[in-house]
Amino acid sequence: ETNEIVYIHPSSHLFSSQPDLIVYREVITAKKPYMKFITEVKTAWVLNVGKSLVTMSKPLGDPQPFYSKTKDRMLCYVKASYGPKLFDMGLHETEFDRNDE
Repeated sequence: ETNEIVYIHPSSHLFSSQPDLIVYREVITAKKPYMKFITEVKTAWVLNVGKSLVTMSKPLGDPQPFYSKTKDRMLCYVKASYGPKLFDMGLHETEFDRNDE
């Protein structure tokens, strides 16, 4: 485990897109430490596949729960965190359950 800051190499196809989440296999050191063999990871993938490592907050009061006509149910926003260090995964829309208040 390290707290070293690593970078996406300018020649990488991900350099200009600056993805929110990535995985990488190794770090090489040139002028800066660069990640090698990197792949973008979509937040939705983590929320679906890594459910056992995702922590969801109680429904947020702001923004308030709302009715979705297209889904015919009440929805709300929660804050999601991933892993033992609780990496911030942002706000996510989910079905509102009054028991979770």
